[in-house]
Amino acid sequence: LVFGGRPLCTVVRPLFHTRRGWNYLRERTELMLRVFGKLSEVSMADPALRAQVHLTPIEEEMIRLPTGYKTSIPTARLDSFYVREPDGRINLSFVEFNGESPAGMAYGDVMAELFMRLPLMERFSREFHMEPIMARQGALEALLNVYYEWRGNRSQLPSIAIVDWYGVPTTSEFQLFAEYFGRHGITGVICTPEQLDYRNGQMYADGQPVDFIYKRVLST
Repeated sequence: LVFGGRPLCTVVRPLFHTRRGWNYLRERTELMLRVFGKLSEVSMADPALRAQVHLTPIEEEMIRLPTGYKTSIPTARLDSFYVREPDGRINLSFVEFNGESPAGMAYGDVMAELFMRLPLMERFSREFHMEPIMARQGALEALLNVYYEWRGNRSQLPSIAIVDWYGVPTTSEFQLFAEYFGRHGITGVICTPEQLDYRNGQMYADGQPVDFIYKRVLST
């Protein structure tokens, strides 16, 4: 399990959350997501507000294209850290809203699975109840919800192209996602933007017909 050419895991144990701590984390992140969702709505409706982010003419044109679905944030990552206050309280502080197809979900899932199989963790779980926090299922559900809303029905699963530049360090995560899609009856094709082709009403990824693009390539 690598990120680029280096081992991904650099810790000897996973991060543990108590039920109370996990509920606090969820409450804070769900609140922030609602804030960003509202900000997205008002920005789309107010050109003066949107002008503050200095979109290029091409970007302004692109965001006006009809998508066929309502959400503007199908997947996101709220980068955050815990801060200990002088009175001893622990607060969650946010540093970045990563809404452009963030990495890390498959990596986190696989590391959780590996930790759960360690003999030490197996012994620990005999005394303490533990549940791994998985993200890929939520990501897949978000992608399928967008696809079905656009399609207008749930009559078939899509074939998905995972698109990014050649040689990026997250290629191993694309492979993990493609394997996970396969477990759920979905064909996943990893390709670069140059390998996409649209002809006769059909998108192709590296020569294979696909229905959905999971854009991991960054535009900046």
